[in-house]
Amino acid sequence: MSYEIVITYTKTAETPADAFKMMPVLKPAGDVTQEQITALNAAYPVEWDTRIIQDQMIIHNIFRSKEDHAARNADPIIKNLQAKREEWATANHISYDIRVL
Repeated sequence: MSYEIVITYTKTAETPADAFKMMPVLKPAGDVTQEQITALNAAYPVEWDTRIIQDQMIIHNIFRSKEDHAARNADPIIKNLQAKREEWATANHISYDIRVL
């Protein structure tokens, strides 16, 4: 049984027009290697679809199970990415909502 999460980011009147283009993504950088990302994705695969509709970015994530979701979110690489996204949202006056389907 899959576990699905939808994250909706919404721009406000104070959000820069190009804010969605600046969203932190999981990619090789000084704090993570491609090998680490590949291993994480192999251990806890996720399918996702991202759409931008007017002032919202909607990310639909599908995990194999709730346990896989929890394990992936507990990984330091994902925790770091989530912290960066929270900072990005705050700095760009973007609100977000997380729903489990």
